[in-house]
Amino acid sequence: MYDIAMRDILKTEFDTTISEDLEYKWSITCWSCQRVSETKWEDLKVCSGCKLAKYCNQLCQKEEWKRHKVLHKEIDLIASTCLSST
Repeated sequence: MYDIAMRDILKTEFDTTISEDLEYKWSITCWSCQRVSETKWEDLKVCSGCKLAKYCNQLCQKEEWKRHKVLHKEIDLIASTCLSST
């Protein structure tokens, strides 16, 4: 989320863009230690809740949980808002 916000600021404030593919970047990067795997298919562990976050191992996932649970709360809030408006 931070990357997306920063890209927007760079675009609006400085009229510059970064062409890196965020989806690919975060599919090969541990969300905790930011270690980049050799390939997209390397065995990074995936968060069982959101299926988005990737981790090197259980220790990285545990260390990231305090920050990552905020994403889960946001996803739940968005889902409940969308479902209640239909």
